[in-house]
Amino acid sequence: MTDTFWERMARYWWRLPLLVLLLLFIDTVLLSASEDHIWPYYVGLVMDWITMLAVVAVGIITVVIIVRDFKMKRYRHAVTCLLASLLGVVVLFAWSFFYGMAAQSAPTYYAERHPIPSDLEYSIPGNIPWDESLPDRNSLVTESDTTSWLMLYGNSGLYDWDFYYPALPDGFIYLRLFEVTKNEPLSYEQIKKRTKTYVSNHTAFGRIEHNQGTGFTIYEGDFEHYYAARVEVWHCDAVTQQKRKLAEKVFRVDGWMR
Repeated sequence: MTDTFWERMARYWWRLPLLVLLLLFIDTVLLSASEDHIWPYYVGLVMDWITMLAVVAVGIITVVIIVRDFKMKRYRHAVTCLLASLLGVVVLFAWSFFYGMAAQSAPTYYAERHPIPSDLEYSIPGNIPWDESLPDRNSLVTESDTTSWLMLYGNSGLYDWDFYYPALPDGFIYLRLFEVTKNEPLSYEQIKKRTKTYVSNHTAFGRIEHNQGTGFTIYEGDFEHYYAARVEVWHCDAVTQQKRKLAEKVFRVDGWMR
């Protein structure tokens, strides 16, 4: 790049921060619009990258201009650029903080991208505690019907569960969740860790109750935007470490918005 180029850049340097501010404004508008429409969400993702690249480019150009100004003893211009840059950094950090807070509560449209098939059979999680107007939970469970063993409770991404299980050796029971249409794992490690429950060797029909501190959070999705999740119950033998699936059931769920 020639000196003429850098002279022009030094003369019109003030336009660069305005460009970044314009990009930040557009990004903020798209974030606000994404609460009602899905297309601003995807456009906003592209704008995030464009804004980051613009910030890096402006930062590099500013450093070069300030260094050249000091070498050419144009101290007034150099100090002006330096102070303006520091102010810009403060504004950028403040915007990043508030943008990050807003982005955490912005919809992800996970359910819209994973619609429930019209012919899919699924269950709806129950209330906590069990709705007294419904039949007793124990009366709904039969040893021969594995789909009756598992029940989910809750909403808005916060769920609990109970499970009736047959005779098992010492080991751990835990849940694995997958979105049905694309088989995507849902909060895999968190749910496995939260639901991991020790069961001792026994020959009777046992039960893990929903009030035993095994509740979990589904982070994929938005409040009251529902999609289908396959809930699988697994057992890991404490001695052999052999894993086997005990039951599975499809539920309509939604996600927790941070």
